[in-house]
Amino acid sequence: MYRNVSEDDNKKQNIGKNMKVTKSLKIKLNLPDQQKKELDALFYNYKLGINWCLNEIEKRYQSFLIEFTKNNKPEEAECPNCGKVKKLFYKDNAGVDSCSFCATKMYSEYTVRKEIYGARDRVVEHDLKDVCYFENLTTYNSLFSQAYGMWKSYNGWRTKRLYERNLLETEIAKYPDQQVVKAALLIEQFAADIMRDNKNKNFTWKLAKAHATKKVYSDFSEKEQKEISKMHDKIMDMSRLQKDIKFPQLDECRTVFLNKSSVKWSDETLSMTLYSKKKQIVEYFGRKYLEKYIPLMQENASYCNLTKQNSVYYLLYPLSIEMKEPHHLSEYDTFVIVSSPGKTGIISYDADGMFIGVDWIPTGDLIFAKRHFKEKRSEISRRKYPEEKMRSIRRRKNKIKLRGNVEQRYVSTYNHQLTRKIVNLVKDLSENPKIIIWSLGNGIKQNFGKKLNYEKSMWPAVQQQDYLTHKAQLDGVPVINIKYNLCNNMTCSVCGAVQKNGKTTAKVITHLIKGVKTFKCEECGYEVNMLINQGNNIVSQVDDAVREIESKSKK
Repeated sequence: MYRNVSEDDNKKQNIGKNMKVTKSLKIKLNLPDQQKKELDALFYNYKLGINWCLNEIEKRYQSFLIEFTKNNKPEEAECPNCGKVKKLFYKDNAGVDSCSFCATKMYSEYTVRKEIYGARDRVVEHDLKDVCYFENLTTYNSLFSQAYGMWKSYNGWRTKRLYERNLLETEIAKYPDQQVVKAALLIEQFAADIMRDNKNKNFTWKLAKAHATKKVYSDFSEKEQKEISKMHDKIMDMSRLQKDIKFPQLDECRTVFLNKSSVKWSDETLSMTLYSKKKQIVEYFGRKYLEKYIPLMQENASYCNLTKQNSVYYLLYPLSIEMKEPHHLSEYDTFVIVSSPGKTGIISYDADGMFIGVDWIPTGDLIFAKRHFKEKRSEISRRKYPEEKMRSIRRRKNKIKLRGNVEQRYVSTYNHQLTRKIVNLVKDLSENPKIIIWSLGNGIKQNFGKKLNYEKSMWPAVQQQDYLTHKAQLDGVPVINIKYNLCNNMTCSVCGAVQKNGKTTAKVITHLIKGVKTFKCEECGYEVNMLINQGNNIVSQVDDAVREIESKSKK
């Protein structure tokens, strides 16, 4: 697996050298009933211990918030607690300034660990050892580290919410036109009154808010109404951020951190410390696949995770593997992704640009679904009979709105699955791939007429290309975009003759939207699939694109 191509990748000192790539081996364990019971006990005790640690850390953090306040303009001076010259960010209830290290010590990892770790010398009466029991004392250490990491993640999210809420409160309080703020607050007040007075069960809060908005807007101009709408959104955001958030507690522990000493490899044999202090031999699946990695795991012991998925246990073992980075982008195997409304082609070439083969993925289901959604929308907004009232049409529209953005969610999910399938296929076909995308940029802006514009709107090609680029970069596959205007002329990939449509040059995009599947050259008679011919033409543009990327990286 390779990193995404960037400026650092093409620096001269890195070209052609070995690089270390960290990958996580997922090893499925084959456990007898006795070992399964031990691991079930381990995970159960981890759940109890983590929940108790989270509560203890939170108690100390709340005590810190009561005792200390943050200085708006901290000055640099000698801290009375540690005696070092630092910026004094905090002040306690007695008025004594402190540095951040001394103030946050009461809930920091080291301090709390010392009190609740459950070591031989107890600092407090009730500690972690009373909650859960492990024969191996180092397990308490890894348990607390896992709990503290979870609490830090939760506290970061909580701090962000508090910061956003304070910003909104300040913005609303200092808004120059307080009449707009009062009008935005009146919408919620009127909506609550309407809901209280209306006894109809089908009357929703959304309808009440619509009636309240109409009532408030009657006294304001159109420009002021837009300002009130924006202010109302901010007030709604602020009320959402003011709601109490539930402190995290594990219903089930699914991951356990393991120390280096807990996992040992020797002669293709895996030994693990489960619930007891004794090491046990553990059977696992995939011996042939793991043969080449076992020597590396024997030499380099590492911290790893033990996870539980559907009552099956897996060992996630991180491993650093040396791989040789190619000298230039031209040495990568080329895969051109060319799509049409009904089919996507993954056309593969070798490093010399010679055609190898093509894999087809049909996408007609997506076009059919989009057409179905569009027809349903038009059917809803149409009168079923001439005398039908608009009230009935609005009711049908509201029912569709209550379902949410069904079409957008369907298309997005389909494109996510399609692009993941493409990236996985490319990685299976080559260990050293690069993807060439015939990029449509921000979309096809050409006007094809009413009928073809409808077909164009059914083809979500831009979203597909964005998702494909993102997923390829996540997997470290380089992506080169060729602008569609550079390759839009219909050209024969054998003789290079540009095809004509009367006096004008024929365009590839137009023929794809029309549904033309076969290309036939007017000069040499060469006949091939339209997407394959286009892929061959795009490959001829790749060398120029690679030279441009490498020249930019050198600068």
